[in-house]
Amino acid sequence: MKSSERRSRPFVALAGFLVLAAGSATTLGGGGDASLKMQAVAVSGTTVQITVVNTGDETVTGAVSVTVAIQGRIVRSTRPVTVPEGQKVHIPVTLPAPPDEVITAGVILDDGSPF
Repeated sequence: MKSSERRSRPFVALAGFLVLAAGSATTLGGGGDASLKMQAVAVSGTTVQITVVNTGDETVTGAVSVTVAIQGRIVRSTRPVTVPEGQKVHIPVTLPAPPDEVITAGVILDDGSPF
């Protein structure tokens, strides 16, 4: 059985991450006024839900990326996202086990440039 300290650690880490993310939200933009912002991150069981908002005036395609710690291992996952102008979407990222900690989460803009 887990101690209450071990169970609360992921939520304390997530709360700290959300405070940092809210205070320093990064806007990633392509051309024109298009921009994607990560608005929120929430953990429920094995799912990390990332909310992305497009504050621009055109549809933007990109990806959400999340890095978590699960039982001492680092797990990275990326999901594609397309957000219409002025809208927000919720992207669920399902993991193999509940995360102990969300290390990073963010938006990667697809600007159409080759690698």
